[in-house]
Amino acid sequence: RADALATFIGALETSIRQEIRHKAKAVVADISSDVQSMWDILHPDKRVEEVHLYVAVDSDKAIDIGLKFHGVPQDSPRLTLSEGYRNSLGLCIFLAMAKREAGTDGPLILDDVVVSLDRQHRGMIIELLSTEFASRQVVLLTHDRDWYAELRQSLDEGRWSFRVLLPYEAPEQGIRW
Repeated sequence: RADALATFIGALETSIRQEIRHKAKAVVADISSDVQSMWDILHPDKRVEEVHLYVAVDSDKAIDIGLKFHGVPQDSPRLTLSEGYRNSLGLCIFLAMAKREAGTDGPLILDDVVVSLDRQHRGMIIELLSTEFASRQVVLLTHDRDWYAELRQSLDEGRWSFRVLLPYEAPEQGIRW
C-alpha cells in the first residue's frame, strides 16, 4: 500500500507541476505581448525586437528575458543592453505586470523611473503613460526639474495634478507641497 500511495503522490505532484507550468507559460506570454508593445513605444528605433519573457527550460522556478539585438537572438539582455536600456526593459516588465492587474490594483506609483534614461526616452515615457495608463491613477515622483517641467507641458493638467515638495524647515511644519 505504501508503494501505491507513493506512486499516486508522485503522479499527482507531476500533474500539478505540469498544470502550474502551463498556467505560468500562459501568463508569461500575456505579459510578454504587453512588454513588447510598451518597449516599442519607448524605443521605436527597432534595434531591439521580439522582447519576451520565458520560463527557463531546465527550471520551474525561473523566468528570463529573451530578445533580438540588431537581429541576433539573445537569451538574456545582460551582456548586450546598456544600463538605460536594461532599466527601461525593467520598467516595461513592471508596467506590463501592473497593466495585467489593473482591475484589482490601486494607484500605480513610479519613483524616479527616468534616472538612467536620456531625454528622448524620458519623453517616450510620457507617451507610454498616456496611451497605456490613461484610465489609471498614476503617482509619478521625480527629483529631475527638467523632466518635471516637460511633464507639466506635455500632460493634460485637467487629468494630471502637479505638486512640488517644499524644502524642509522644521518638524512642527512637516512635509509641505
